[in-house]
Amino acid sequence: MFVPIRGLRRSSFLCALCSLALSFAATGCDGAGDDGLSPESASSTSPSSEPGGTSGGSASPGSGDETTRGSSVTPGTSQVGPTEPGPTEPGPTEPGPTEPGPTEPSVTDPGPSDWPADVFRISLDENGRASFEGTFSGAAPLPSVEWAREPAVACWSNPNTDEFYSAGHVGVVLDAPVDEWSEITVTVTPTTSGGEANLYVLQLEADRFDAPPTIARARYCHQPVTFGSPNEASSVTFRTYAGQQRNLYIGVSSRGRFQPDGDFRLDVEVTPLAGEERCYDELPAPAGWGDHVRRVALGADGTWSATGRLEDGAPACALEFLNRAFCAPTTQVDNFAGHHVFHALDAPIPANSVLTVTVTPDPDVAISLYGARQGTTSFEIPPRFALQGCESSLQHPGRAPGRSESISFVATTNPYNIFFAVAGDDVQGGEGGYTVTVELVSTSTDDCTPEDYAAVSNLTDWPSNVARIAVDPDTNVGIARGDLTEGELQCTLDWAARSSVACFPIVQREYFDGRHQFFALDPPPPAGSNVTVTVFPDEDVDVSLYGWRTGVDRFLVPPFVPSVVNCEASYPRAALTRPTNPGEPEQIRFLNPTSNAYGYFIGVAGIAGEILQGGYTVEVQVELPPPPHCPESLPGSNYGTWPGFVQLVDLPEGGVATGSGDLADGRCMNLDFASRSDVACFPATRNDHFEGNHLFYALDRPIPPRSEVVITVTPEPGVVVSTYGFQLGSTEFRVPPNVANTLCRASYGLAGPNPGESEVLRFQNPTDTNLYNIFFAVAGDAATGTSGGFTWEVRETVAVTHCPESLDADPVDDTLPESVERITLIDGQAQGSASLGDGSCVNLDFASRSDVACFPATRNDRFEGHHLFFELTDPVPPNSVVDIEVRPRDGADVNLYGFLMGDARWPQLPPFVSNANCEASYGFGPPNPGEVSRIQFRNPSANTFRVLFAAAGPAGVTDAAFDYAVRMETADAHCPESLPGETFSAWPSEVTTLALPSAPGAVTTASANINDGACVNLDFASRSDVACFPATWNGYFDGDQLFYALADPLPPRASVAIRLTPEATGTLALYGMRMPEESFIVPPRVPPVPCEASSPSLFEGPNPGETEEIVLMNPSFSQSANVFFAVAGGTAASVGSGAFTLEVERLD
Repeated sequence: MFVPIRGLRRSSFLCALCSLALSFAATGCDGAGDDGLSPESASSTSPSSEPGGTSGGSASPGSGDETTRGSSVTPGTSQVGPTEPGPTEPGPTEPGPTEPGPTEPSVTDPGPSDWPADVFRISLDENGRASFEGTFSGAAPLPSVEWAREPAVACWSNPNTDEFYSAGHVGVVLDAPVDEWSEITVTVTPTTSGGEANLYVLQLEADRFDAPPTIARARYCHQPVTFGSPNEASSVTFRTYAGQQRNLYIGVSSRGRFQPDGDFRLDVEVTPLAGEERCYDELPAPAGWGDHVRRVALGADGTWSATGRLEDGAPACALEFLNRAFCAPTTQVDNFAGHHVFHALDAPIPANSVLTVTVTPDPDVAISLYGARQGTTSFEIPPRFALQGCESSLQHPGRAPGRSESISFVATTNPYNIFFAVAGDDVQGGEGGYTVTVELVSTSTDDCTPEDYAAVSNLTDWPSNVARIAVDPDTNVGIARGDLTEGELQCTLDWAARSSVACFPIVQREYFDGRHQFFALDPPPPAGSNVTVTVFPDEDVDVSLYGWRTGVDRFLVPPFVPSVVNCEASYPRAALTRPTNPGEPEQIRFLNPTSNAYGYFIGVAGIAGEILQGGYTVEVQVELPPPPHCPESLPGSNYGTWPGFVQLVDLPEGGVATGSGDLADGRCMNLDFASRSDVACFPATRNDHFEGNHLFYALDRPIPPRSEVVITVTPEPGVVVSTYGFQLGSTEFRVPPNVANTLCRASYGLAGPNPGESEVLRFQNPTDTNLYNIFFAVAGDAATGTSGGFTWEVRETVAVTHCPESLDADPVDDTLPESVERITLIDGQAQGSASLGDGSCVNLDFASRSDVACFPATRNDRFEGHHLFFELTDPVPPNSVVDIEVRPRDGADVNLYGFLMGDARWPQLPPFVSNANCEASYGFGPPNPGEVSRIQFRNPSANTFRVLFAAAGPAGVTDAAFDYAVRMETADAHCPESLPGETFSAWPSEVTTLALPSAPGAVTTASANINDGACVNLDFASRSDVACFPATWNGYFDGDQLFYALADPLPPRASVAIRLTPEATGTLALYGMRMPEESFIVPPRVPPVPCEASSPSLFEGPNPGETEEIVLMNPSFSQSANVFFAVAGGTAASVGSGAFTLEVERLD
């Protein structure tokens, strides 16, 4: 049961709601009477339809005397005239300027008074059937189908669907409205061999005669689940409900591919529903709330109340949606087996608001309550209810007649449409009364003016309304006295719930609604200090406490609080049983394990808007850090060359240098630099290994390209030493303790003191051109490290350039050289023979670079013989797989590698290759003469690519014969209906938002079923600028997917772990992306973003029931980031029942 939040005040946005309500009254939209419910449409008598006519041929516009079999057809004229206007349809309120949402044409605009002249009219016979034989010959296509994607029509949203309706178009209408509680089946069948006919049906109010392409709105648009293929019929079946007389417009189009001028037959059957047949069945995603959904128009005070009866609704034809949408588990669906009465707010609830719905049944009536929030362009209703995150309140355990049920909906950053339903159980059935009350309260307090923000922006010191607390240096305690009488009410508290501040959730704002007084520590405590703040209120005074820390030069005061290092708050948390605690202290604590200094701001607030006066005492305790180690070494200096106390090592190129030393000749060194993240030599918990004396060394010259330096320090028996060192730019000369942004290596006894054991450092320069300075130090430990002898050895290895003559060649321009053999595939295949004797050696530096990654440098020996290159003359088409095989002759050893390149990177030829997709095949163990080498390239994208491959011998092999074979297979695009995707300015309705956990260690959980998802084209995932997962993993992601996002952006330097656990028999995969805060990226339209994925190993195969996990981090120091993630099934493994759970854990 939901308990309303105490003390939440309605803000000025209710005035806007009042205006909206008045605008509805002006247009008659709330003309239901005093209960605020829309009236049920009265059943009106339809004009009589002419019974079935004679059998006839095809009809076309303009021939007024032609007929169709089983119906009376008159193109261009009305046999019965326009029908009587049906009941007024209220529709959603037009949104205000700050509440985006769908709009419907004003009901004062009646639209056309009759069907247009170019439609064909048909009449139902006495059996409720009509048929029409038509032709696309001479039928013009619609000038545009963009109307079908308009939110007020909502036929389809994917532009790829347009092509099914791109050729000849024929419009057919029933000449009289279909009555309420009817089931309608419309079928179109091509009658010309090879012909295609595609179908859609628009439901309109009984007094509307809108027709494409000028249609302004439709109640529903129905399409077949699959489009008709040549010679195949397509069909739709749907219903009308109580009070819903409907005009039907039927559109039939040719796709224009095979028989664009073919004929077709259209059949319509209308069946009246009675008794148990009258139930709510699935409807397509509507363009507005249906007539059987009662509208809720909030009053100026944000409330609404009305009585209702279960007799006004109907049962749901199926209840599976309750479990699918997480309304109720399958074991409790009996609570919803009776009639359902649907309700919806006629306007979205605004951002920063909470809506509470409470239903109180009559004393002998038992009901359940459920509902869901959805985007402002979404109008989902059961049993389709393609939503997740349903809220429900139901009788459990046991029946409870007369008991109230309540649910609430929270809007934080976006407005939402709200749907809810009252349902009887299997005992109550369809009879019984109840009272509904709805209350909307604002959680926004933003009544600030620009002047309020300007007064506290860009501060260079604490303003006069911030009292300064000085900490006594003898006691490390600071005390201040305050009284809320002297405080100020705040114009907003919205800053507190912002993810970059995170003081307290906005639903707890009542504890901070009174007057506030501000304090700051001045001067800030020393670096590394821990700070505890306690407020002691006077007897019967109730206060809350909050505070934050920032850089010492930032002076942030409400309401301008864009971001802080961290914020803490303390307030009564016993909530329901003890919502206040007058006279009791509140406390917050800040721990600072770093060497940084921070400024501290403190706020004391009265609670619930009632505590406006009362005294209190603020006490600040500062726990100072221990004195720094070796303060005499601070602060260090910057140098333009190595200083005299650094011993230079004379190292011959590619040679060895040795020497010795004694810790007694060194000095102590402050170690704060070593644990900083920009240096990361060793953690502060290992400082004891380095708290003895230090001796400093540096190489007398930078190390050259393609070299490695190994430094070994060996102490005398009984002596303990550790070592660390830096790899610096050739013009950098950094010496502890003044070290920043440096690559550091360290070696020490991880298990404890290790007297007499050597320590080793290794520095590598894998580049072709760069030079690096090397500094290293030998240090003693805290216990014995002021004396003791040791020796050191520095050994440099410089790589020899392989095949330097190939580096002298010029990179290719427009075409590959004649030495590259061309291969043309015939029927997707080619084969031939060649010899490495026709090739030459190639420098292999390209192969181990990260942008190519053919094979590691440790495997270069497998490719140091001759190379022979081959090119596929034709590009590899989309959705194709290329297999390449090399089979050596006479026991020779021949290896294989190749590249898949886009047109923008083509042509490239080793050794001048960059940013290419490379595959290689060679013996991982000892050489494997005579063995076949195979590589494969997959192109799952919609683009074409070029292929270049090479056969290569190992070191010393310059002449070896071999055979090669190339095979290519092409498949259809995966999930083409999801292409091309869309761009969004907010998370769309198909993305379920989950709350960002409020603090490190906090977890948000969710459950769902992958079978409720949809497929997604995967081309984006293997692109190099996304790199979610390679195309070879698609089999674990090519099933249905469900989309999720964090409701709030991830703050700077924060990270989350996302864990997916399927049920015991299911195998599922997980991927996620980080993006800028202003981006809302949803596959398959994915620009370059960082992406992570987790799925079963290709080597180990499916892993039913096992958890997949990814970690997404926001590395920015100042910018928040949005987080998107998706759960996927695949064809490579069974998803079992499809059920799974998600956990999102805050790690920072």
